[in-house]
Amino acid sequence: MTNDLMNWSNQQRCQNAVESLGENGFAAIYCKTSRHAFDYIVDAASGCASVGFGGSLSINDLKIEEVLRNTGKELLIHGKPGLSLEERLSIMRRQLTCDLFLTGANAITLTGSLVNIDASGNRAG
Repeated sequence: MTNDLMNWSNQQRCQNAVESLGENGFAAIYCKTSRHAFDYIVDAASGCASVGFGGSLSINDLKIEEVLRNTGKELLIHGKPGLSLEERLSIMRRQLTCDLFLTGANAITLTGSLVNIDASGNRAG
């Protein structure tokens, strides 16, 4: 019973945040499961030629990269090992104009604000 109550409470908070994000001009949805998030992202990427990755551990855990690579999309990943500084910067510049950019937020408030701390500006951009 306690887990059910905690899950319900968390879901209510998430729905509240989604509503507040909408009021602040963001298009937001609540994905109850990682599978729902995975399916939503794959669907959102379906019409995209290029997809940028901002280094989100959550996105990484979903294994989205593998699926999108198999669909022939151009993947812009500035965190790949072995890239020179020039290559990283070039990819980060291209991420600013890619069709879809996948990243995470450091925090999302219940009042509908996103909080990001970003060393280079690609997530905030």
